[in-house]
Amino acid sequence: MRHSLARVLTGGVAAIAAGVLPPLLSPPPAVAEG
Repeated sequence: MRHSLARVLTGGVAAIAAGVLPPLLSPPPAVAEG
């Protein structure tokens, strides 16, 4: 059970990171180029 919970939390964190990081990382290069 604990292993499953940790796995779910890890997946959730990975999903959040995947959803949050690209928008945060994309603007600076775009602004630098623009």
